[in-house]
This record gives sequence, structure tokens and C-alpha cells, in this order.
Amino acid sequence: MAKGQTVGIHINVSHDAATPTGLEVTATVELIKVDGRKLLFSVEAHDEIDLISKGQHERFVINKAKFDASIANKATHNKAN
Repeated sequence: MAKGQTVGIHINVSHDAATPTGLEVTATVELIKVDGRKLLFSVEAHDEIDLISKGQHERFVINKAKFDASIANKATHNKAN
């Protein structure tokens, strides 16, 4: 797969425990599946005591020039209205 820019397309995470102010939070992310240009990551967050969040995050490899042109067109359209 060619290197490229990615955009997030879906995130699904739980909120399993609260973290008091002052505790350090560590996030762990692992790429678990590549399906063409779609990337699926497993994500977890822990504070110093508990697992506080877990789930999955999907990203998509994009053509940056095409994406930037689309965003510029959308911004121009918005200014015209």
C-alpha cells in the first residue's frame, strides 16, 4: 500500500471507568486489519488503575490532492450562499 494521508471514518469506543484528576492516561493503538484502503485499529486507554476505554477506530487512505480540492470547493460553495 502506498503511503498517504488518512481520514477517520468511524470510531466506536466504550467509556468503562472515570479517571480522577492527576492520574496518567496511556493509550494503546494496534493496526489489526487492512482491507484495501480501509484501516481498522484496536484502541484502549488505561489510567494508572483501570482500563477506562476500549474499542475500534476505522480510517481510510485518501488522495490528498483530491480531498483538498473537494474541501476547497465546499468552502467556496458555502461562501456563495
